[in-house]
Amino acid sequence: MNIQLKSTKTVFLQLVPLNDDISEIFSSKNEISNESKFEFGLEVKFSESDKDEFAVVIHSELSRKDKFTLQAVFSAEFKAEGKESEFNKKFKESKFPYINAPAIAYPFFRAMIANTLVNCGLEPYYLPSVNFERLYREKIGNN
Repeated sequence: MNIQLKSTKTVFLQLVPLNDDISEIFSSKNEISNESKFEFGLEVKFSESDKDEFAVVIHSELSRKDKFTLQAVFSAEFKAEGKESEFNKKFKESKFPYINAPAIAYPFFRAMIANTLVNCGLEPYYLPSVNFERLYREKIGNN
C-alpha cells in the first residue's frame, strides 16, 4: 500500500491582540520567553465517502502573555493507493495514522504558525518538536 500526503490546509485561524496598545505588540522587545504557552491536540478522522482517505486534524492555541492569543485548526489529508481491502480496520488500528501521519503533517503546521506570525508583523514562534510515539503510548495507556 502506498500512502501519500494529499493536501494540507488551515481550517481555522484566529489571532487576537491582548493589549490595547497595538504598537507594544509589535515592539522589538517581543522576545520568546517563559511567558508563552502552547497547547495542542490531534485527532485522526477517516473518510466515510472515500474509503481510502483519512485526515490528521491539529487543534492548537498559542498565547504570549499580554501580547496575543493565536488559535488554529489545521488539517492534513492523506490518500492510500492500493487495494481497498488493504485499507481496512487493521490499517485504521495500526500506528501509522496516529504516529507517522502526524509526524509528516506537523512540520507543515509549524511552518504555517511561524509564517502567520511573521506575516502579521510579529516575532516568529517556532513550535517545539513533538514525540508522537510517546503521545500514542500515553493515549493507549502504555507508558
